[in-house]
Amino acid sequence: MSALRPTFTRLTSSLRPSLTSALRPTLTPTQSPILIQSRSVNAHVGAGLKEITIVKDNFRISLELRKEANKYLNMSQKHKSAFVPPARGSITDPTSFLTAIGRDCVTVADKFPDWDSIFTMTSKAMNEAGIKPPMRKYILSWREWYRRGAEPYEVKIRPRQQHYKKARAIIDLARKRRAGLA
Repeated sequence: MSALRPTFTRLTSSLRPSLTSALRPTLTPTQSPILIQSRSVNAHVGAGLKEITIVKDNFRISLELRKEANKYLNMSQKHKSAFVPPARGSITDPTSFLTAIGRDCVTVADKFPDWDSIFTMTSKAMNEAGIKPPMRKYILSWREWYRRGAEPYEVKIRPRQQHYKKARAIIDLARKRRAGLA
């Protein structure tokens, strides 16, 4: 028995780095701010506070909204897909939701006749309705964030950097020098 123990210890110590990296959470605050904040809010709930605002990574969430988000996060996958959050704040209909998330999503507002249709329409149904894949993916991701309690805002697409322009300018200058024009 004692001969097996060092071998077992060596195996676990050699596996430990891979196990800890596999168990390390892979979600970053920008991907899931609500999951990361759950422990700090529950401590405040026990203290008897009625209204608290949590600020983390540009999200402001009230305690009441946090409770709703926790209910959603604790649902089974079947119930999550059928969950339609209530309209809140200035977001009352599909048009205002699509306007708030930006990126010209308001152009497809006629595809969603009512509030429930935004949250129940599948990706395949959106495809059949004629919504292009990048916009469909953007709407689906914001739909999930709204269910989790985040207030929608426009996420701008960064313009691509055009490194070739510097190289092109150097080549053009070299050509002009060779021709005697520069």
